[in-house]
Amino acid sequence: MDETDIHFPATAGETYHLFLTGPGFYMLQIHDAAYAIDGRKKLHLRGYTTPLYFHVSAEVRSFTLTMRSGVPGETAVATLFDPQNRSVAALRTVEQPIDQQTINCRGDSNGYWKLVVDKADQGALDDVYVEFGPELTGYCSLEPGKLLLVQPAEVRPARATGMDPFARKLLGVPEPQFTVWREGAALGLIEVAPVHLPVTPPGDCNHYGWPVATMAKDTLLVMHRRIPGHRRDGAGEPSDKMSYGVVLRSTDGGRQWSQPYDLRNCMTPEDRVRGGIVPLSHRAKFDPTNKSPLGYKVHLHAIGTTRDGNVIAVNNHGVFRSDDTGRTWKHFPEALRDDTFAHPIINIGPRIVDDPQHGLFVFGNWFGEVDEYHKYSKQLVALRSRDGGKTWQTEEHPVGFKQYEPAVLHHNHQYLFVTRDQNQVRSHRQMTWLPGRKPLVTQTNLEDPRLVDTVDLSFNPETGRLEIVRSERHRMQLWLWSIDPKNWATGQWRRECRLLDREGSFYEDADGFHPAGAVVDAKRGLQHVFIYVGHPNGPAGVFRITRSLNTPKLADFLNTQTP
Repeated sequence: MDETDIHFPATAGETYHLFLTGPGFYMLQIHDAAYAIDGRKKLHLRGYTTPLYFHVSAEVRSFTLTMRSGVPGETAVATLFDPQNRSVAALRTVEQPIDQQTINCRGDSNGYWKLVVDKADQGALDDVYVEFGPELTGYCSLEPGKLLLVQPAEVRPARATGMDPFARKLLGVPEPQFTVWREGAALGLIEVAPVHLPVTPPGDCNHYGWPVATMAKDTLLVMHRRIPGHRRDGAGEPSDKMSYGVVLRSTDGGRQWSQPYDLRNCMTPEDRVRGGIVPLSHRAKFDPTNKSPLGYKVHLHAIGTTRDGNVIAVNNHGVFRSDDTGRTWKHFPEALRDDTFAHPIINIGPRIVDDPQHGLFVFGNWFGEVDEYHKYSKQLVALRSRDGGKTWQTEEHPVGFKQYEPAVLHHNHQYLFVTRDQNQVRSHRQMTWLPGRKPLVTQTNLEDPRLVDTVDLSFNPETGRLEIVRSERHRMQLWLWSIDPKNWATGQWRRECRLLDREGSFYEDADGFHPAGAVVDAKRGLQHVFIYVGHPNGPAGVFRITRSLNTPKLADFLNTQTP
């Protein structure tokens, strides 16, 4: 065994990071300093264990703790103690490979908790994994006399201090654009800030994209993909780190975010890799030799809040629900699965709507099968659930064109859509619909030379107008448009102002934006728009654009600043 000392000049009160890479095993002896280990992804325990000390803050009401092992040969048991050293939970991976529990905190839960992992009554204590839920920082200490409290840094908005170089690189905007944002932030009109960037991505999965969001009881929730790339050529390889449902939550309007939570963590191992590590609808892109029809028959993703405050998410891994504003999640294993959903794969729009008469609605179009990638129909397909997301029925109507990712708004007792026309991918069309009836399709003035993107559609309570946030990918810009509801039938929208102007060419050296699934916070007079920006092969990250609902004032400012 080789030993070496690590010496470096240190300043009292500062924090230092030590990274160990490469194969092999390491033993560290840290003298006269508090320390913590990074368990934000998971901790891998092999052969020997030691108590794990982790901090739970006062505002955490519950958190998720997961232990995994390769049963039956590799097993473990664990006991969880609260700050008063009371035993509050027991975990066991002997009969089952995963034990995931939601720990409810008491009023005196603030402080360090202790998890003691030990050998089970059968099997060997080896290859045990411990995962901390997104409510926690993910850092833990090994010695009670050297506890180090690690807290997430506050996300810095684009004010005078600017963003860090990595965020600036992903955004790819020229300096005059940052100047406009800084001045707009000072006026309370617009703010741009990172949400989740691939600073330390898992393997090749450094493309964080296609964010959609909702708000539940003043908590913002964002769901996005984490994959090797948008463009297959030149992207990394697929792996078990790929996820089409990474969720973050914020309780302070998007300034600070929880640790990301992979929704696959609440799935059984069998459902998680049903048919392969690449979900069914994306095998043609990332695993073309895999023709297995097994999996969840969903392409893209949607999120929404029910009338009673629960959050529903649908993505390539199926249907998920949270009853506590995203702190913990449940997977409906049979919903939209190949053996229960006797239909083609459905590509879906970004929004889930809870209709008081009809239940949950998700809207989309047929997408083909695993061996028929991008085989669109010319239908509007409505998925409906009357039991909170557990089971789904379909209703479909002809619309005469290959519509894609419809952005929906339930307004004045009818459903309004702005959807991509995939016939030539150069325009958006409107649809107006009532359950049980054929949609009315309207041509619009929302046309581009090429490469139309999915929009966000909302009603602005301050202006009384319908608004869309729409990217123009042919010049890598993001624009705000509006229309008076009484003129909806005309399809003639008014271009209000430009929110973002990025350098580069789409799908060559630049990627973005998918502004769909934005959140209107009427109480605070704001809209939170979530986009992804970066390179089509990665890296790409998720950003927040928060703008005032006073659209005339915002437009006056931006239009005088924009050359």
